[in-house]
Amino acid sequence: MQAELLELADLLPHALRTALLLHEDFLEVLEVVMDVGRPPLARFPAGDVRLSEQRITYEDLDLAVAKLGDFGGDNRAGIDRTLHRISCLRNRDGRVIGLTCRAGRAVCGSAALAADLVADGRSLLLLGRPGVGKTTSVREIARLLSEEHRRRVVIIDTSNEIGGDGDIPHPGIGCARRMQVAEVEHQHRTMIEAVENHMPEALVIDEIGNEAEALAARSISQRGIQLIATAHGGDLATLVRNPALAELVGGIQSVTLGDEEARRRGGGRKSVLERAQPPTFDVAVELLGRRKWRVHADLAAAVDRLLADGDARGQLVTLDAEGAVVSVSEREAEAGEASPMATAADAWGRGPHEDPSWQDPAWQDAAWGAAAGGPAESAPAAQPGGSSAAWPAAFNGQEEDAAPEGAVRIYTFGLDDGRCRQVLAALGLSNAVALTRQMHECDAVMALRERLRAPGAEWVRDSARATGVPIFSLRTTSDATLVKALRTLAGVDPSALTLGDPAAAAGADPGGGRRRPAALRAQDDVARLGSGAGAGSYVSQARAGDRGAALEEARLAVERLVLPGGEAAELLPRAPGVLLCQEELVRSYGLTSETVGGGASARLRILPPHGTADASARIGREWSGAPWRSVGGGVAAGG
Repeated sequence: MQAELLELADLLPHALRTALLLHEDFLEVLEVVMDVGRPPLARFPAGDVRLSEQRITYEDLDLAVAKLGDFGGDNRAGIDRTLHRISCLRNRDGRVIGLTCRAGRAVCGSAALAADLVADGRSLLLLGRPGVGKTTSVREIARLLSEEHRRRVVIIDTSNEIGGDGDIPHPGIGCARRMQVAEVEHQHRTMIEAVENHMPEALVIDEIGNEAEALAARSISQRGIQLIATAHGGDLATLVRNPALAELVGGIQSVTLGDEEARRRGGGRKSVLERAQPPTFDVAVELLGRRKWRVHADLAAAVDRLLADGDARGQLVTLDAEGAVVSVSEREAEAGEASPMATAADAWGRGPHEDPSWQDPAWQDAAWGAAAGGPAESAPAAQPGGSSAAWPAAFNGQEEDAAPEGAVRIYTFGLDDGRCRQVLAALGLSNAVALTRQMHECDAVMALRERLRAPGAEWVRDSARATGVPIFSLRTTSDATLVKALRTLAGVDPSALTLGDPAAAAGADPGGGRRRPAALRAQDDVARLGSGAGAGSYVSQARAGDRGAALEEARLAVERLVLPGGEAAELLPRAPGVLLCQEELVRSYGLTSETVGGGASARLRILPPHGTADASARIGREWSGAPWRSVGGGVAAGG
């Protein structure tokens, strides 16, 4: 490496070369910048340093250019059999008026964070800002695949940055072969030529930058060839918004929903963005630094999450001082949690479509309560295939809290878990409320209302309905709203929304484990929390017992009469606030309702699917005449 850096220093005038060689951080130099009429700069990881107070002249630049080969159409040149890149600035007449001499290095181990992914044969897309190490990483990946895994690797070297300048490639690429690109605008043709003429098992491409190259990459991936590439874009969200490169992640299309589908998804939007087809790559990596990456192990799922709720939820992986891979989800990183792993593959895990246990219908039914829309059965103690986890943690990308006995388990959606934990710790409620990432084990879902109504959030509502847990929506994520919500749910401020035992919230022995009050059995019980006029007003009008019984009555009417028999059902008279709760529950089933009677006789009539007010002529039965019996604190129809 030092010998190659000396060749870069030889381009400089004598005085500048001496100043650079004597600098204590010479071996870490990133680039040297020489602009006519300005002092020269040397850039190091710690910052920029002036090499001299003398200004650069045209003669200095001409001397450096004379030691180089010709500049290509992209105004780049190199030094034979090195990885250095020399880029020039020109004036209107084409004369060189500035040089950027960038030091290139082959760093062994720079691809350790992706070694297991590429070994599995998955196609990998690297994203990141300039200078973060994308080219260095793909060079090392090419060496690993060609030398350690004995695969036929061909590199499409656009500007000779991967394999170095000259006809003989740099040893840093191992046994991989290198195809140079004569004209940058024809790189897509060189990509297709490499596949048709040289039979590669893996193709390495630096800087996919336009639509033609993106389409060529898709064509190559469909032929079963592993792709390793970099692309312009700081992160996945930027790439999705780039119309020229969106093809790499499957393409984005606008879809117009029908009335029924828009109502089912919630939010009321008729036009939504969805992924058009499978992505070209299996995995996307955002390079945040040379030792810190954000990995999207299932790119298709990450893009879907990004389009649905604006959060791709990647996995952060880093190298510690000993070179071990450390993985942590982004929410855990905010809370300061991390766990070292033996391999990167263990960190990233597998997506639901890659794990055979997810294909077991019994497991899916137990986890999501999918059978007949009824309450979920308890999840199996172990997944098929021998995994002891009750739910694949890699699916959510984060681990759950170890819940103390008697604590209320809350699943958050659209909220910052790290911030919620901080609020709980500040309130002293860490033993009363625990955050979980397993929907089927939570006592309630706490969600930001805006995110809950967004397209793609229907799985939260469907899962909550299947497992019989309520959803509490918050208007805002302000500290005041979080404090009010968590204190209420924990029982510190008892109300109709309270889930926890006030004694447990106060630190007393909960005595017998976690309780599930009757209100928890109400399907899709959406409570309004937060500041602002009207927030929580209709809930506060009902006593907890009346409200739970009313919701249970409405649920039974829907599931036993309206949906199976297509009959309308008229419920018992209720207070105005309770009627609003029942209407909300009925709407969650995709049904309509109307209020009949007035004053103390006001009651809800649930109409059958596609029913109208005319359906009152065929009301199935009057619920006020049915005998009632207690069901765990709620009420149910006898019979």
